[in-house]
Amino acid sequence: MYSWSGEQNLSQIRQETLVLWGDRDRTYPWIQTQLLWQEISKTSLAVVPGCAHAVHPEKTELFQLLVSDFLE
Repeated sequence: MYSWSGEQNLSQIRQETLVLWGDRDRTYPWIQTQLLWQEISKTSLAVVPGCAHAVHPEKTELFQLLVSDFLE
C-alpha cells in the first residue's frame, strides 16, 4: 500500500468535504493538503495555526468549532 495513490479519484468526490491541516504537520506536507483542497470540488479548508497532525486533541475547542460550523 506504500505506493498506492487515490489522487486520480479525488475529482469524483461530490460530497462536501472539510480538510483540516495543522501548519506544523510533519505527517502530511502542505502539497498533499493543497491537492485535496483543489481536486475535491466542494472542499472547505481550515489551516490550524500552531498545530501538528492531530488537530482534534491538540486544539480540541477549535476543532469542535470548525467541525460544528462545517456541519451547519
